[in-house]
Amino acid sequence: MALKKTPVLFLLLFIVTPLFSEPEATPEGFGSLILGLDMEEVKNNLSEDPNFDFVGDPDVSLLMRPNESLIECRGFSYIHRAYFQFHENILYTISLVMNPEMIDHYALYTTFVGKYGPPVRLSPSEAVWESERFLFSLERPLTVKYLDKETFEALRRQGIMEKSVETLSREQFLELF
Repeated sequence: MALKKTPVLFLLLFIVTPLFSEPEATPEGFGSLILGLDMEEVKNNLSEDPNFDFVGDPDVSLLMRPNESLIECRGFSYIHRAYFQFHENILYTISLVMNPEMIDHYALYTTFVGKYGPPVRLSPSEAVWESERFLFSLERPLTVKYLDKETFEALRRQGIMEKSVETLSREQFLELF
């Protein structure tokens, strides 16, 4: 009789244990692409990461603001496009535009909740996880963002932060016509 209960108890323990496990800290980046790295480290890591089609310096552009630069590159399979924004040569924001044909919002959201716990803010347009220093979000359209809050707030206070990466990218796209 005890042998029949063992698989049921094991299965129950397997299902219930994750519910009581401590969530991980808010992520500081994607894989080896960590907020706070300098541009050369990001370039090296991008060239070795199989998720990105980074071809080198042609993917790097200087922004209209002083001390700002952007690496923009295509991704493979799950990632459609990626944006890495720098201030004074230090990475402070990552935006990964996901490929909705390969991955969906629900899969990402449930993975993030399972790993990082419930979001601190939830709306139809975004789910946000936050730590003292970092902000991590899943947004619609299907985009995952990482942000160094200290750098972002310093730029906002200085009035340097005028446009988001999406607005800048939209303007660059419209200029092609």
